[in-house]
Amino acid sequence: MRARRVALFLSLVGAVAVIGCGSGGPPLVKVEGTVTFDGKPLENAELTFVPDQGNTHVTPGSAVTAADGSYKARYMGRFGLAEGAYKITFRKMEVQPDVTNMPQEMLDDPAQLELGGFTRQALPEAYADISKTAFDIQVTANGGPYDFELDSKGR
Repeated sequence: MRARRVALFLSLVGAVAVIGCGSGGPPLVKVEGTVTFDGKPLENAELTFVPDQGNTHVTPGSAVTAADGSYKARYMGRFGLAEGAYKITFRKMEVQPDVTNMPQEMLDDPAQLELGGFTRQALPEAYADISKTAFDIQVTANGGPYDFELDSKGR
């Protein structure tokens, strides 16, 4: 009888452990789309999705655009964002044109280049400023696509 109780207890503990090992966090909705700049796909741009504090779940997200301008937003390593309102900022860093005679390993490391002050924002500054961005979305249960058209005038 005692062996059955121990087996039952261990089975319950195992079941709870398996159930508790889910993805965790709030339910996420697919947030993806395309970013263009002056009508052309924008490659290697960083998108930041800043949630409204009134959202039920506050899930700040980010994405990087591919060569075709496409992106998929992520929150904590998971694809998607929780339903709610978001403002979006855009950054695309490029190496300053006057940077020369630098070791190739440094040129291949974007973080070092940025820390060293050898990069600049390739997009109008308004796109990177949360207080100035004109881009916002309302993520719904149906998801995207959420496409963004940027231009050199910063509108």
